[in-house]
Amino acid sequence: MNKTYVSYLGAWLPFAVLLWTAMLRLRFDQSRLLVILSDGAEWIRSLAEWLPIPSLLILDLYHVKHRIWEVAHALYGEHSARASEWARVQCARVEQGEARQVVQALRFLHPSGAQAHEKLQELIGYLENNLDRMNRTGRSLRSPVRSTSTGEARAQCTTRPIAHGAYASVVARWRVRTSM
Repeated sequence: MNKTYVSYLGAWLPFAVLLWTAMLRLRFDQSRLLVILSDGAEWIRSLAEWLPIPSLLILDLYHVKHRIWEVAHALYGEHSARASEWARVQCARVEQGEARQVVQALRFLHPSGAQAHEKLQELIGYLENNLDRMNRTGRSLRSPVRSTSTGEARAQCTTRPIAHGAYASVVARWRVRTSM
């Protein structure tokens, strides 16, 4: 595997130019779809919109779960069984494609502490801002393409970490084949 790293500290647009140059060397411009795994940062969304090829921005489940666990600890205590149970349930619901329902349920919570209230509001905002980047097709990242009338669509993925440092993000190139 050939790894390429692009590192830059500053505004996202100069980084985008450097990143696109590296992507051209790797022939990403020939891809039908660029899949970008993101932590939900606004600059990554801007970068995806700026790139001249179609892209699919997917929210990294790790970051979603991390935020859910932070809220669970703020609500019920860091080492409590109740926090663990609540977080596991919410994480499972997000994995099942029920992020919108999780947001609705979070609105019914009324934490007593200021820190718990702040963490809860941050999670609600984070999920709402990223709903369109979660579970687009109802399938996992390993199988993002639905079956078509001409046969079963299969996707092959080559994951290449091409950004490093403050702007670390995993970008994957998908080639879609249709078999009869």
